[in-house]
This record gives sequence, C-alpha cells and structure tokens, in this order.
Amino acid sequence: MIRITLLGSVLLASLGTSLAASAQNPCPNKRASQVDARTYWTGEVARCGIGIRIFGIGGGLFGPRCGERKVFEPAHQVCAGEENMGTACVPARALPLTFEVCHCVDATVLGTGFVLPSCSCSPGHGDGGSVEDFQTIPCDPKIEDPPEVGPVWR
Repeated sequence: MIRITLLGSVLLASLGTSLAASAQNPCPNKRASQVDARTYWTGEVARCGIGIRIFGIGGGLFGPRCGERKVFEPAHQVCAGEENMGTACVPARALPLTFEVCHCVDATVLGTGFVLPSCSCSPGHGDGGSVEDFQTIPCDPKIEDPPEVGPVWR
C-alpha cells in the first residue's frame, strides 16, 4: 500500500511538472500572413499640369500626381493573428525600403509648342527605412529544426 501511494505521488508530481512547463511556454497556434509588395508616395503630393497657385493654395489639372518620394515596400510577412495549430509567428529580419526622389517636369512636344507635364523620379540615396519581416516556426520540440530563413527563435 505504501508503494502505491509513493508511486501515485511520483506520477502526480511528474504530471504537475509537465503541466506547469506547458503553461509556462504554450504554443500560440499562430502563423505569419503574407503582405504583397506595394508602392506609395510620401511627402507632399501635387498634380503636375496646367494650374495656378496663389499663396500656396491651388493645384494643377490634367497631369499625373507626383509626390516628393516614391517608396517601394517589398513583399513580407506580418503576425496578423491567423490561426495555425502547432506553430508560432516570430520576427525574422528587417527588409530595407527603397525609394525614388520625384518632381514635376515639363516635356515639350517638338514642333507643336505644347508642353506635357510629367513626374520624373530618380533613385534615392540614403536610409529609406525598413519593414519587419516575420516567419512561421513549429512549436513542437519533437520536430527537427525548421529551414533557416532568418533567426530561429526557440
């Protein structure tokens, strides 16, 4: 009878330890979600074209829109809370943003006297910023190491 009680207490203790360990480090059951690449303007955006501006108020007509900087954001992944059993969404690396510096220019149509407005951009130099990329890794310690895409968080 003493052996059964001793065996029972050892089993209960080991069960309590494994439950405590799983409560300390539970699997979030989330995965990284894909975000497509995109392009957007930053700074003041104006319309290149025929127009008038008095005391900074006004604008152009019939021309393209042109911002101070055209930013290119690469495709990346974010942690948006999407469910996925047995995985965790963790940071992978920072991806650089590239940009172009833009301004309105007038292009003359030869022989006609017409002027066509357009937006001219050239590659920017310096720090364009960055966007954080995330990845999905398995929570189950029995699964071998996931493929190395970036830092693996354990």
